[in-house]
Amino acid sequence: MREVGAVIDELRIGLLQSPATNDVVNVRDSSGFTTINAGNGNDVLRVTYDGTYDANGNLVGVQTGVNGVGKTATETFAVAAGASTRQFTLARTPTSAPFTRVLINGVPTTAFTVSGTTLTLAQPLAGPATVDVTYLTSVLNLIGNSGSYKYVIALGGNNPAGQGDALVNITNVPILTNGATLGINTLTIFGSDTSDTYLLRRNMVASLSHDASGPLTGDAQRINYDAFINGGLALNGGNDHFYLDDTTVPTTINGGTGNNAFQVGQVFQSPRLANANLPTADQFDTTLTSRGYLSNGISAPTTINGGTGTDSYIGYNNQASLSLNGGGGNNTFVIRSFVKLDPQKAKQRIVNVNGGLGSNVSSYEATAPVPIDGGTGSFNKLVIIGTEFGDQFVVTSNGRLEVLPAGGPG
Repeated sequence: MREVGAVIDELRIGLLQSPATNDVVNVRDSSGFTTINAGNGNDVLRVTYDGTYDANGNLVGVQTGVNGVGKTATETFAVAAGASTRQFTLARTPTSAPFTRVLINGVPTTAFTVSGTTLTLAQPLAGPATVDVTYLTSVLNLIGNSGSYKYVIALGGNNPAGQGDALVNITNVPILTNGATLGINTLTIFGSDTSDTYLLRRNMVASLSHDASGPLTGDAQRINYDAFINGGLALNGGNDHFYLDDTTVPTTINGGTGNNAFQVGQVFQSPRLANANLPTADQFDTTLTSRGYLSNGISAPTTINGGTGTDSYIGYNNQASLSLNGGGGNNTFVIRSFVKLDPQKAKQRIVNVNGGLGSNVSSYEATAPVPIDGGTGSFNKLVIIGTEFGDQFVVTSNGRLEVLPAGGPG
C-alpha cells in the first residue's frame, strides 16, 4: 500500500511504463498539481477514503469526512483613490479558472478572465476599491492505462471539516497492444455525514456546499471523469438532494439513510451555452419546451435507490432507462410531461396554447421508460403532471402508463 501526501506545487507518481502490478493508492492530502498514473495493473485508487473489499468484492470502510484534496488561496488588492486598473497579479497560478471567485467591495462579479497569474476585469475599476480574489491552488489527476481500475473518492461535502473547493480529474488512456483488451473501470463516490447537494452533468459530479439556512455558498467539490468509466458510476449519499442534468455512463445513486430528494432533469430560462456564462467544457444540450429549456436528465441507464427514509422523486426528462426504487419510508414520485417547441420559434413558449376545436396533435418531449417500485412504505404516492394541452393518459393491461398528445392517437 502506498500513501501520498503532497504540499508542493507539482507531484507526479507513476509512469506509462510502470510494471503491470496490482496496487492500492491512498490519497489523503494533496496541494498543488498532483498526478497519479496507475500504470498497467488492476489498481484501486482511493481519495480521502479508508476501506477494503470483502471476499464478494463489496467495498467496506468509512470516508474520512474531510476535504483533503482541495486547497485555496485568498488575496486582497486595494485600488487607491484616483487610480484605475483592470489587471491584478496573483501570487500563484489558479489551477482552475472556473473555481476563481472575485468580490469588488464585497459584491461578487463574474466579469473577469484569468490567464496564468493575471486576473483581468472586464472594465477598469476606479478607486477607492477593494478586490478580494479566492482561487483554487490544487488539482488531483488520476490516470488509468491498460487494466481495470476502481476509483473510490469521498467528498467532504457540507461537513464543516470538508467544505471548500476541490477538483479531481479522472482520465483513462488505454494502451491496447499485444492483444490486450479494455478493462472494467468503476467510479464510486461517497458523500459526507451531513446534508449534501449533488449536481450530475455530462462526465461530472459535484458536491455543492450550502450554509445552515440552505442557500448555496458557491463552494464546489467536483469530479470530472471520461467515457472509460464503463463499469459504472455509483454515488452514495444520505439525507441529501440530487439534481441530474445528464449522465454518460451507467449510474446508480443510493440515497442511504435519511430523507432524500431526487430530480431528474431541470428547466432553465435560457440555453445552457456561453450565454449562461458557462465555460465551453460545461455547456450542455437542452430542449426548448413551453416551460423553458429542459435538460436531458440522463443519457445512460440510471437507477435511483431511495434507502430507508421518506424520499421524493421528480422526473422531468430521461433520455435513457430510469429505474426509481423507493425502499423504506413513505415516498412520493412525480412524473411530468413537457411540450417540445421549435427552437426557431422560441417565443411560442410565452403565448397561451389553445388548440381549439378539432383534432390537434402536439409534439411531446420523448422520454425512455421509467419503472417505479414504491418500496415497503405504508403510503407511497405517484403524481403525474400533464401539459397545457388536453393530454390523454393511458394505463395498459401490464401496468404501463403512457401520455398521448392532445387529440388522441389518430
